[in-house]
Amino acid sequence: MALGLVRALQLAGVKVGFFKPIVQPEAVVGDVDLAGHFARALCGTHTPDPIPFDHAAAMVRAGRLGDLMEEVVELFEAARAGHDVLVVEGLIPDADTQIATRLDIEIIRSLGADVVPVLSGEGQDLATLAAKAATAIELYGDAGRRPVAGVLINHCSLADAAALTRAGSVRVPDPDRAVTVLAAVPTDPRLSAPRVVDVAEALGFDVVARGDAETARVIGHLVAARAPEKLIGHLRPGTLVVVPGDRSDALLATALVAQRGMPLAGLVYTCGCRPAPEIAALFAAAPLDRLPQLATADDTFTTATRLAHLSRHVGRTDVRRMERVVAFVADRIDVAPLVSRLGVPVEPLMPPPVFRHRLVEAARA
Repeated sequence: MALGLVRALQLAGVKVGFFKPIVQPEAVVGDVDLAGHFARALCGTHTPDPIPFDHAAAMVRAGRLGDLMEEVVELFEAARAGHDVLVVEGLIPDADTQIATRLDIEIIRSLGADVVPVLSGEGQDLATLAAKAATAIELYGDAGRRPVAGVLINHCSLADAAALTRAGSVRVPDPDRAVTVLAAVPTDPRLSAPRVVDVAEALGFDVVARGDAETARVIGHLVAARAPEKLIGHLRPGTLVVVPGDRSDALLATALVAQRGMPLAGLVYTCGCRPAPEIAALFAAAPLDRLPQLATADDTFTTATRLAHLSRHVGRTDVRRMERVVAFVADRIDVAPLVSRLGVPVEPLMPPPVFRHRLVEAARA
């Protein structure tokens, strides 16, 4: 969402930069925080490498939060050079909730930042979203001292996204007021679809035939457990077919559908079995040779379970997918309320970390 906001402000003609103060810790092994990498690759912004989360957490536990914030301010000052606005991405409190939340609050105070809470609309009705917005504002608004520029809502249903876009705001209590909805972004499964090559790498599958593994995307997976005539109707675009290699009937049904032009994602052979030579020859000939074929020694149930729990994190090399995500989000953000704030005078604040950093810089000069 943060990079989508950067792109939307760029399209509005704003000199905007991006800054990630602290690396997001891995909630799932392999979910490396690549925000800075993609900011440089897709938004053309110079952004310094963030502070490792373990280093930040250790300083918090050692009672050196002030020293940590001075490090954050030093990076912030480097990142904001040449920009009118800097979008600062905080931490998602899903790995170490207590420390992540404390760091976010302290970063907001230290930088004197306006607050834009990002909420998940997945499975939430409008009343629940309003309550979540109120909670976020109370938590990060520093008792009303930090202005809330609006909220960004991700993973909405199409109906809720349309309703929130029409309304343009949500009402929050205590005090009762309307908070601007800068964007209500609906869920699009295609944006969460990893490449077959990423699935193979993440789960350690063997590559039997590469085919279009670098470009084919997995929207869903299907266990080929039923009879061929029952299977055919479930083979849809982006389907990764999970099947024991000795199920020739299911493989022939898959080949028939793929040969007719259905853009399947590929096949995963389970149970350590490979297709019979006659079936393998069929998949080795055009046009089926473009269909990626993977293999694993795991049984079918285990393989399907691992696929169901596969992280949808965008990999470092999947720039095309991240570009689509950024463009999708940017297209749905209304930046007018933010742009209108740029010329509004604000009360200058100089929190202690900023004061100490500037004092040191002045002494060096």
